[in-house]
Amino acid sequence: MKILAVIPARIGSKGIKNKNRLKLCNKSLVEIAIEVAQKSKLITKLVFSSDDLTLIKKVKKKYKNVNVPFIRPKNLAGDKSSTYSVLKHAYKWFKNKEKWSADIIVLLQPTTPFRSSKIIDNVIGLLIKNKQADAAMTITDVEYPPHWMFLKKKKKLVPILKNGTKFIRRKDTPKVFKPAGLVYALKSNFLQTISGILPNKKTIGYYVDPNLCTNIDYYDQYLLSKIKIIKNKNLLSL
Repeated sequence: MKILAVIPARIGSKGIKNKNRLKLCNKSLVEIAIEVAQKSKLITKLVFSSDDLTLIKKVKKKYKNVNVPFIRPKNLAGDKSSTYSVLKHAYKWFKNKEKWSADIIVLLQPTTPFRSSKIIDNVIGLLIKNKQADAAMTITDVEYPPHWMFLKKKKKLVPILKNGTKFIRRKDTPKVFKPAGLVYALKSNFLQTISGILPNKKTIGYYVDPNLCTNIDYYDQYLLSKIKIIKNKNLLSL
C-alpha cells in the first residue's frame, strides 16, 4: 500500500499573515507538521506543496527526506483554490513525472499542530482496514448543539434543524460531531472524483480529543495554542 502525505502551505492567508510560519516551541507550524509526519510508520512519501519560496528553501535545506519537487502553481494557491485540487496536483505530479501512483493520499494541514504520528497512522490504518470506505477523517465533539442554531430570514429566526427547539437540555440532544482537521485520508480513485467536502460518499471517522483540535486560522487561536502548551508541554509530539 503506497501512501502519499501532503503538507500544504500557501503564502497567502487572510486570518493571520504568513500563518504557516508562526512558531510554537521555536518551531514553525510547517516544521511541526513535517517532523510529526516523519515519525509515521505508514507514510511512503511526504511532499511539501507550497508557493512560499522562503519556506520551500528552508524545508529543502533542513529536511532532506521531504519531497519538494515543485513550486505550487498560482492557480492552486489562491483564496478560492480547493485543498482537494492541491492533493490532486501532488498525486498527478508523482504519477506523471516519477511513474509512482499512491493508493491513499493524506492531508496534513500545518494549522492543526497537536496531532501525533499515532493519530496519523490510526486514520490511515482505519481506511486500509475498511475496504468499502472511500475516505477517513478525524472528528471531534461540537461546542454547541446544532439543534439550537438558526437562520435569519428577513426578521424571523428559523431553526436550522426541524424540531430542534424541542430539546430543552443539552444532554438530550443527539450526539453529533464536527471535523477535527488533524488528518484526512482519501483513496486515490475517490480523490479524482470527489465533489464537495468531506464527509462525502463512504467516509468514516476517527475520534480525537477536543483538546487536540485547535485549528489556527485566527490570532486568538494561535494564542490559545500557546496557552495549551504552557499547561501541557506534551501536546506537541516532537
